[in-house]
Amino acid sequence: MQSLTMKTGVIGSALLWVLTAWAQPAAGAAKAAPRGEQGRTWQSIARLPNWQGAWSLDRDTFERGVQTVTNPYKNPYAAPLNEKWQAYRLANAAANGGQGPASGTRNNATKCLPDGMPALMSAPHDFMFLFQPGVVVIVSNDGEQRVIHTDGRAHPPDPDETWEGDSIGHWEGDTLVIDTIGIKPSAEVFMGMPNASSRTHVVERIRLDPGDHKLHLKASVTNPDQFTQPFEYENTFEALPKGMSEYVCLENNRDTDRGETDLNQGRE
Repeated sequence: MQSLTMKTGVIGSALLWVLTAWAQPAAGAAKAAPRGEQGRTWQSIARLPNWQGAWSLDRDTFERGVQTVTNPYKNPYAAPLNEKWQAYRLANAAANGGQGPASGTRNNATKCLPDGMPALMSAPHDFMFLFQPGVVVIVSNDGEQRVIHTDGRAHPPDPDETWEGDSIGHWEGDTLVIDTIGIKPSAEVFMGMPNASSRTHVVERIRLDPGDHKLHLKASVTNPDQFTQPFEYENTFEALPKGMSEYVCLENNRDTDRGETDLNQGRE
């Protein structure tokens, strides 16, 4: 009886060891952020990946964005728009030799309106990322600000529609995952392409790649009123050692709907 008990104990210990080993992540696998380390305190922020500072799109990403806007033909960067919005894109962005209507592509930037989400994160602006307890703040040098709540809250059941939408986030290992809803239809998907409706839903995954030292943003944009399938793309940002540059939209602006600057309107 004692021998049987000893054998049972040995077998049980061995089984427990196997199950424990099986549950451990493989060597080199990404580790999920420990429970509580979601940037809710200064102490937990210190244990998160640190990519605070100023960034802007790298050249390759900028050129892909130009293709998304202007190329009237099928290309690997084209959004999967439905028939209605594909016609809008061809008329507004791809006509006139890729320059849009004769008066210029109609978009928010020419009127000094915010890009809004998700277009903001594909715009050729400078961005400052700031980590605070419970929030990650993204400030663009065009004046737009995003506040991503990382304190565990959910989206409000009926969010007020804003240019940047309502964003909540959480960390999965070294990746910040951001979920955004409640975006104004007048905000843009990309330059010259407004959101079809307030049903736009954006999911972003942002991480710093230790290999190329660039910030990688993978986005998935859905809206059944606009896309035939999710619009998925990746933007890459490079660090700006000197920080953000100054940008004032109306200064020297001559690309408006009237073809003239708005700075001197109403002046003698």
